[in-house]
Order: sequence, then C-alpha cells, then structure tokens
Amino acid sequence: MTMHLLNKVVPDMVDKLEGKYYLMRQIKLKQPIGRRSLAQLTDSSERIVRGHIDDLSQTGIVIRDNAGVQLSALGEEVLEKLEEIMAEFLGIDDLKKRLKQHLGVKEVYIVPGDVDINPGVKEGIGLLAAKVLKEKLSSENTIAVTGGSTVAQVPDFLTGQEIKNLVVVPSRGGNQDDIDIQANTIASRIAKKLNAQFIPLYLPEIVTKSAERILLEDVGISKTMNIIKRADVLLHGIGIAEVMARKRNTATGLMLQLKEKEAVGEAVGGYFKRDGSIATVSEAIGLNVNDLENINIKIALAGGSSKAEAISAVAFYGQMDVLITDEGAAKAILD
Repeated sequence: MTMHLLNKVVPDMVDKLEGKYYLMRQIKLKQPIGRRSLAQLTDSSERIVRGHIDDLSQTGIVIRDNAGVQLSALGEEVLEKLEEIMAEFLGIDDLKKRLKQHLGVKEVYIVPGDVDINPGVKEGIGLLAAKVLKEKLSSENTIAVTGGSTVAQVPDFLTGQEIKNLVVVPSRGGNQDDIDIQANTIASRIAKKLNAQFIPLYLPEIVTKSAERILLEDVGISKTMNIIKRADVLLHGIGIAEVMARKRNTATGLMLQLKEKEAVGEAVGGYFKRDGSIATVSEAIGLNVNDLENINIKIALAGGSSKAEAISAVAFYGQMDVLITDEGAAKAILD
C-alpha cells in the first residue's frame, strides 16, 4: 500500500527505485559483471546503467573494480529488504497467495519475470531455490536431486553449510541430456557447496526390466538405491510431458499412449494429466512418483508460461510441498 501511495505522489521516484531494484538483482545473479552486460540484461542504455551504478556506489551498495560491479555486504542486506517491498508493489505477494490456494501447495515462491521471455529468470529461480533449500535442511539429511536446466542453477548460489552429515544423491540414472544438467553432475556440485557427502549413481536412467534385475543384484548399486529411496529432501524439476518423453527416446507406442491419455506434465518419472492423475510412470532406475509420499520435503522448480499446465498437473497430484516458479508461469496458471 505504501509503495502504491508513493507512486501516486512521486512517480519518478518509484520508477527509479524499480530500475535500481532490477539492476541490483542482475548484479546479485551475475556478479562481478560489467556495465555493458548489465545494460543488455536489464534492456537499458549504458548511460542509464552508469547513472544507477554511480548512485549505488556513492551509497556503498555496490563495489566497482577491474572485474566489474558487485554488491557490497550492505547491498546484499538492502536487496533482501527490497525484495519484500517490491513483491508487494509488483503484485507478487497477491499472486503467491492466489497460486498457493489454487494449487493446494504449502509454500509458493515467485520470481519476477518469465523464463520464456527472459532465460535469465531461470537463475533467479535457482537463487531463490538455494535459499529455500538451506532453510529446510537439518543434520543427517539425505538430499535427492533430479536433472534439468532449472535445477542446475541451484549450486551456483549455494554457500558453505554448517549442518553436519549431509548426503547428496542423484534421484535417478543418466540420460542423453547435456552432462551439465544430469542429476549426477548437479548432485555432485550441490554436495561440494554444502560440504556434504556425494554418492553417485552411474547408470542409465532407462533400462529393460531384465537389465534392471541384474544391475540391482550388485551390492554397491543396491546400497546406493536404498539411500536414494530413503531421501529426506527432494529437489526436482517439472517438464512438459511430450518434451520429456522425446528426450528419453520414448517408444512410439508409449508416445501415442501419452497423447491418448492427454498427459501434460512430467516429474520424477511420472507423466500427469491435467487433473493430477497419473497417465503412466516411466520404467527407470531410481526414484519415481510412487516414492514421493515417503519423502518429507519435496521442492519443485519450474518457470515459464509454457509450463503452466505441466506445473498445475504435477501440483494437483498432491505431493508437492514447495513450488518455486516465476511470474509468467504463475499468471498463466491462474488465467
């Protein structure tokens, strides 16, 4: 309410504040970063960016050196407070309440923007997810991690953790995706940032039933699978059903089945219809949707208006504790 009142009385001041807020968010995500890159990321002229940086430098909010611009300790503190103020002003708070009620999810976090329009918003989701993850962890926790380009942003924003005896595992085996967004790679990076133990699962995600039986006879693989199945926290992405099925080189028969059953979303190997019911579950080594009820905290990450149906379908399944998404997806879900 205060910000809207200020906007009526001194609109120029609020415009400048909004401009500095978006600039500070980009600095936080990319620091240290140069002025030209900031101009491109914020869709502003270098002159405007230079003016904002000069102002923020004079107040001690940013630091400039040869490497570029970065937030000072004061800047980090100011940005955290500013996030709360801008969430109200931009309508994010109201959006969160409506989305939480609509989807039936315990906690909802929304990042300004739309991944489909600005891919950099995905980093904002990763930043917020890193903060939420650290708040949820306690000693002796085992964290299972899926693959995906959104989940892959999280390690970049994690810092050392004082919590003892953490274990990080991939939720499933690998597929033909880029190695950087494989579950093993992401889990390894998260473990390193949290000073946790990393237990890998170097197996293909999809195997035949006969091959799976043979693999699970191996003592080491069987032991790793037991650890994965007993995870306390799951960090997972959400995909569009057809896109995910094609990534996994799904057989033509199953692709037709997904279309016939009108599957729209995918998460943790499950393909979901619009009402949240399961269309089918992929045969894979690792966690699947049937294991979700045994995991204490399930944190889902997904952004972009194009994923609105997918996010809704997975949420309606009823096994999502925390959703971290963007403004584009949130508005598309509620429209």
